Amino acid sequence: MDAPTSGDVKRVRTGRPTAAERELASIHQSMLELVALAVWKDEADVGVALGVPPSPPATITLLDYGVTSAAGAGLRSRVFKQLEAELTTFELLTTPFLDLCKLIAAAQKRETVGAIIPPMPAGLPNGLA
Repeated sequence: MDAPTSGDVKRVRTGRPTAAERELASIHQSMLELVALAVWKDEADVGVALGVPPSPPATITLLDYGVTSAAGAGLRSRVFKQLEAELTTFELLTTPFLDLCKLIAAAQKRETVGAIIPPMPAGLPNGLA
């Protein structure tokens, strides 16, 4: 039998988490702290309610958990400042918690923050350029 080529070899998963898994775990922890502050509850209770491991995964959203829109606006500001991820309050409150953490990770990787302003068209009249 021929030796396997590099395309035939499968990677064997080790017990160590990948960089992406460590990043997501860090976001989970940070979000638990921020949500606990927003709703004045213990982090452990928030984690169990939101389905953070080792609890079974849940599809509960922050809105389902009882985070109000006013608390959500403050939480959005903290997520922007501390986690450097720009999300809408709607996304923050209605996305299931584990998906929300993945959304934050993706938002952190985006280079643009705020509105994207298109370039000025060439040849504007009256010296507007």
